[in-house]
Amino acid sequence: MNLSSQTGGQGIFTVWLNGRFVGTYADGSRSVTFPAGALKPDADNQISVLVSNMGHSQNPGTDDNNKAARGLTGTSIEGTPLTTITWRIQGARGGEALTDVARGPMNTGGLYGERAGWTLPDFPDSAWAATSLATRDLTPGVSWYRTKATLDLPAGQDTSIGLKIADDPAKKYRALIYVNGWLLDNYINNVGPQHVFPLPNGILNPNGDNSIAIALWNTDATTGGLGTVTLENLGSTTSPLKPAQVTGPGYDAATYAMASHNAALALTAPDTAAPATTFPLSAAFSVPSGRQEASGVSLGLTLPTGWTAQPTGPTTAANVAAGSSLTATWNVTAPSGTLPPLSTLITTATYQQAGSGQPFTDTRTVRHLTGPTADTDVSKLPFLGSTNGWAGPVKLDKSNDNKTLTLAGTPYSSGVGTNAKSSVSLYLDAHCTRFTATVGVDDEVGNNGSVTFAVLADGRNVTTTPVLRCDSASTTIDVDITGATLVELVAGDGGDGNSSDHADWANAKVRCS
Repeated sequence: MNLSSQTGGQGIFTVWLNGRFVGTYADGSRSVTFPAGALKPDADNQISVLVSNMGHSQNPGTDDNNKAARGLTGTSIEGTPLTTITWRIQGARGGEALTDVARGPMNTGGLYGERAGWTLPDFPDSAWAATSLATRDLTPGVSWYRTKATLDLPAGQDTSIGLKIADDPAKKYRALIYVNGWLLDNYINNVGPQHVFPLPNGILNPNGDNSIAIALWNTDATTGGLGTVTLENLGSTTSPLKPAQVTGPGYDAATYAMASHNAALALTAPDTAAPATTFPLSAAFSVPSGRQEASGVSLGLTLPTGWTAQPTGPTTAANVAAGSSLTATWNVTAPSGTLPPLSTLITTATYQQAGSGQPFTDTRTVRHLTGPTADTDVSKLPFLGSTNGWAGPVKLDKSNDNKTLTLAGTPYSSGVGTNAKSSVSLYLDAHCTRFTATVGVDDEVGNNGSVTFAVLADGRNVTTTPVLRCDSASTTIDVDITGATLVELVAGDGGDGNSSDHADWANAKVRCS
């Protein structure tokens, strides 16, 4: 699988497949190889990606890098690029209707512990296992630590307190630090250099109880675990200053109750749909063995405007016993006319179990793919997918720095600007016969950059250029792509890293009919 991310600086992302750790990767476009036996054939496979974003670039200039996206920016399944991937994103609890308005939208993210209130004062952690620091934890992912610090600092002085984490820099982990529910610090053990983090009085209570929570992210399976954590006196001075305590809500069990389902729901849909066509759709609701039966089960669909569905079997059941399931089927018809590139189909199960009921949903994304039927600039085509090695997504009719595409002093008004390693996938539906472009390293990088350019047709390499450098003449690509359903434009880094590898596909066109 190819995953492209823009995380900024020391940002990373960690990948799991069906709950099995795959690896942790740095910013950029990465080919992720799944462990043998981890994929489930002829079944849904769940890919989970935990992303650490390190903020936006602080350079609001002509290149607009400060506007670059953060998070995952491109994904595709290598070998089956037409497979549709349905993504869900988990953010702060409440989403737009934020649960903790006092601390604001930047205070917590999508970690389970954040959404469950583990960062907050008064969270009941007595059932958690006691531990001492330092610890060794070889499980990749997020572990949580909580403690209480009771302070009684002398009156008449202003004392600055800091939290210090000390550990072997070879251990690869990072930590989010919360004090009395407030996110104050982001620690990266194997990067540093900061190990001491000031805790401002007002958020820290110098004369009372303080709740400290640390979310530890182990990024590999060999070196994790939290180092020693201490409170340090960063300095005291005589002062009558006594900051007022910053208030924020504590833990409330009803507010932060986490929904759990003792059932499963899976929607099955095709990868693609065309206007005015009908296709089968199914939703399966099941209760695992050993769980309490579900009653009053009803399955329904939510479709985009203009879509219709006709049930072809039962959609309700009085009871679904443990180890059993209810599968509902429909014939779904897409409307005539132009469909958007992506349409979202949702199934909802309502049911009662163990005396309580709540809705349960599953979602699938369906693509509408159309190929060009006339000669077209590549920059004017909808991309099936794209990845870029630096500074946000690939650029349309601009260089990677959002300037005029320029090769060896010649400007070009159309094309695609990228930074290796990068790729652009085009769905052509066998309508096209040739691809043409002028390629090279954009003049904007000066005496830097080394790039290769490759064109793949349905996975077959049609052409690959030699390494082109900043002082190389631009190269013309003119290749036969007759009958190709999918064409991919790939820029490689020349084998020496991707710094300044601004790869231009200038005047890129497909010849189609």
